[in-house]
Amino acid sequence: MTTDLSIRQIAHALGISRTVVATTIRAFQASGLEYPTMDTMPDSLLIQAMAGEGVQEKSARYQELSQRHAYLVDSTTDAR
Repeated sequence: MTTDLSIRQIAHALGISRTVVATTIRAFQASGLEYPTMDTMPDSLLIQAMAGEGVQEKSARYQELSQRHAYLVDSTTDAR
């Protein structure tokens, strides 16, 4: 994903510091993610990937049990 806006222009438009914009751009570039992929990701996975933790998928067994016992799955976790 590219833009013609400078870091200063992005920061001004969003009302945040240039440091935050630059740090976020570097984290995104280091993550290896591409927009089509991240557009459909839950926020928790996106944050994890941008933090350099990598994306860990839930095991097949976890997915099976969470579907069978959905009432036990914490509502704050994202379905992966």
